[in-house]
Amino acid sequence: MTTLRSRLSTLLLQAFPVLILLFSKRLPLTLSLLSLILLLLLVICRKRTTGHFLVPTSLTLPILLLCAASATSLYASVDLPLSLADVFKLVAGVAIFYGIVNSLDSGRKIEIAVSLFVIAGACAGLGALLMMQASQHKLPLVSSLFPYLPSPLPRRIHPNYVGGTLVFFLPAAFWCVLFRRRGHAFLHATAFVLTGIGLLFTQSRGALIGAVAGVCLAGALAYRWVRWAVLPLAVGGVLWVYFFGIGTVIDPPAMTGLSHTWEGRKELWDRAIYIIQDFPFTGIGLHTFPVVTDLLYPLFLAGPNARAPHAHNFYLQVAVDTGIPGFVAFWMMLGAWGGMVWESLKRTAAGSEAAAFRPLVLGLAGGMLAHLVYSLTDTIALGEKAGIVFWAVLGLTAAVWRHVREAVES
Repeated sequence: MTTLRSRLSTLLLQAFPVLILLFSKRLPLTLSLLSLILLLLLVICRKRTTGHFLVPTSLTLPILLLCAASATSLYASVDLPLSLADVFKLVAGVAIFYGIVNSLDSGRKIEIAVSLFVIAGACAGLGALLMMQASQHKLPLVSSLFPYLPSPLPRRIHPNYVGGTLVFFLPAAFWCVLFRRRGHAFLHATAFVLTGIGLLFTQSRGALIGAVAGVCLAGALAYRWVRWAVLPLAVGGVLWVYFFGIGTVIDPPAMTGLSHTWEGRKELWDRAIYIIQDFPFTGIGLHTFPVVTDLLYPLFLAGPNARAPHAHNFYLQVAVDTGIPGFVAFWMMLGAWGGMVWESLKRTAAGSEAAAFRPLVLGLAGGMLAHLVYSLTDTIALGEKAGIVFWAVLGLTAAVWRHVREAVES
């Protein structure tokens, strides 16, 4: 009982500063700084009790380098309060990562946490139907149903933003349903349906393609027959892009009468490359892309009054925000995450002591891969509130990796 109370107290102590940092834009700067100090004190206390400042994982160094690059980018920011608020939210995401890794020290806790993660995806999908802006008429059947949805709250959330978030959850629910996780089959199936409906109503082409690609790529990592099944699709996709151009994938068919976005995205990517060339070491600071493009790199196709919120490519956006050092740290982090996934898949092969955790590994890997595919043409930038899902997936992956490693070696 004493141990349980101490853990709950620690979680509450962590949750309070994380919430403050997530909403730091609307709160006094002093409160955010005090929250940072509290998190630092918790890290020092962990050192005294466990001998380690942070849980040892291969992600630690890249994460610290990314945080350092984000802090350095404040030097070049044209809107320091705005960039500082996003840096605070980035620190909150890192705190969530370590909170998950610290807390999930048993297989039972990991299973419960992944189930809660899947439920959170279902809630996000349901919430999207109620609060998401009406999307363009990209899928006629879905668009015709949108007016019949209730609107109890203002519809202010952009569909692409919602889609980029939901793709994290759908593969996790899919693989749990496919493996028929004992005791949770109905729960996971319901979550999969709700998340899928929410994702479909976003009509985000990048998110829908990313979700399918994430499921397929995760399966291809684990099973040879999936690789052979996916290979013709991959070859067909390459040939389509070669003969018809990638613009036919990003833009809807001309007969639908929809506005084209390919040329606009190319212009944004060009501006992002110009910024990286001009600010290679510091970047321009988080969340300042629209301000800097208006001042130094105006958009001609979008018009003088248009303010693009980001570069519509997550990888370019990381380099724009944090410079080349942050870009390198980010790819180091993805490489370390990929190593964890690969090792976990090998250790959860059929017949191993940790085989029951295979669907969890595939689901988390599929969600991350889906988001990375989505991020080729859209962005949930570092410091966005929805970015905490990215850090949660990293944390769950690290927790599963650590448990699987210990289960096989013991």
